[in-house]
Order: sequence, then structure tokens, then C-alpha cells
Amino acid sequence: MHDPTLSSAPGSCMLAVGTYTEILPHVQGRGRGIHLLAFDGATASFHERQVLTGPVNPSYLCAAAGRLYGVSERERDAALEVYAIEAGGAALRPLGRITLPGAAPCHVSVNLPARQLYVSNYGSGELLCFALDAGGMPQGTPQVIARRGAGPRADRQEGPHLHYAAATDDGARVYLCDLGTDTIACHRVRPDGLDPTPARELRTRPGAGPRHLALTADGALAAVVEELSNTVAVYALDEPAGERARASTLPRNWRGA
Repeated sequence: MHDPTLSSAPGSCMLAVGTYTEILPHVQGRGRGIHLLAFDGATASFHERQVLTGPVNPSYLCAAAGRLYGVSERERDAALEVYAIEAGGAALRPLGRITLPGAAPCHVSVNLPARQLYVSNYGSGELLCFALDAGGMPQGTPQVIARRGAGPRADRQEGPHLHYAAATDDGARVYLCDLGTDTIACHRVRPDGLDPTPARELRTRPGAGPRHLALTADGALAAVVEELSNTVAVYALDEPAGERARASTLPRNWRGA
């Protein structure tokens, strides 16, 4: 057993790593579940502290306020797993498993100011919004925000495919990326959930496939990873909204998919 004490060297931290545990059409998953790793900043080395082998395809994880949330990315029987983060981050204790509506959840995030949790369903294209209790556990039936539309890539954009949804720092708005419809949308946060009608929608270039975004500190710009066009683009979110810059993520003279 490794000493559970985390190294005091600069850069040292605990990492929770999700994996695919099943072989699926898009990935040859051979993971074991969720791995807790200690990173030592002095030696740039990892030490495994714990492996949770129960979760199926915990492909995305989110840590917030002493809890770790993981989505079980499955076309059927999708779920959200909740764990307590203990021993200074060196151990996880299962708290509960919530069955999710929809298919293939691929992203989870927490809005602490509003006490809400969001799950993005890639397969079926919905955004789920849960209320969180004082212990960080999802409560009741989630609000389901369904999306409509398609994109020009028939193989990947035959319908909506949500890949990301997260709140602004003040918890007042939620931005989502819909890879299937080439859309970045903003929903206002209400005490009882989200406004189901977007306050704003921004279209990327056709076939870009927006996957994840990061907001600037003032919330005026978003840097967006676009999966299908292999680009990173910067968009202004306030009027006049639209693309401000774009760069390829591929080497020059790249050939192939």
C-alpha cells in the first residue's frame, strides 16, 4: 500500500479517472472502472490509490463539494453514480445510483450556487436537470429538455447529440454544446430548474460539431472545441455575437479522417 498522504510538492494532486469498461461501436473499452491516482509533482509519477470496478462505462466524472459524480454511458440502463470523496481525496465511498432517462449520457456538471446538476445525453439528445439536496444527492425526477434538429453530417448529425452543459460562475446561466445540430445554446437558471426555451442560440459553421466549451472570466467569449471539423473556435456571446477566431487542431498537410 502506498502512503495515503499526498505529496506536498508543487503540482501534486489527486486525480479521478473514468474509463470505458465495455467494447462499443466507437471505442474498444477495456477499462476497469473509476481509478483514483495520486500525482506527485516532485517526481511526475502516478500512484494508484483505489479502483472502483462496479460502474459501467464511467466515461465522464465531475467533482464538487466533496462529492464525485459519474455518468454510466450506456444506450440502455444509463445511470448517474454518486460518491463521497474521503481521506483527503484518496478514497471514494459509494452513496447512490440514480437511473437516468435517455441514452448514452456523456457529460455531468454541477451548479453549486443553484444546487443543480446537469447531465448531457449524447445518444438521445436531451439535457437533464436535477435538484440537489444539502448532501449533494439528486432529488426527484429530472427536468428533461429535449432538442430538435440535425446537421449536414448524416453519419454523426442525424439528430441532436448533447455533449456538454455547464453553468456560469454565478450560476445564473447554463451553456450547452449540441454536436448534432451545430448549436451553442444558453438557458437561464430558475429556482425550480432551467428555462426550457433558450435565451440565446448561436450556430457554429455547418458540420463543425461543437463538443465542449470554456468561457472567459468575463463570460463574453467562449472557446469551443469542434469535434467534426477538428477546430477550436472563439465565439462572442453578447451582441454582436458570432465567430471571432478559428484554428485547426490538425497538423498541416494532414490527410485522412
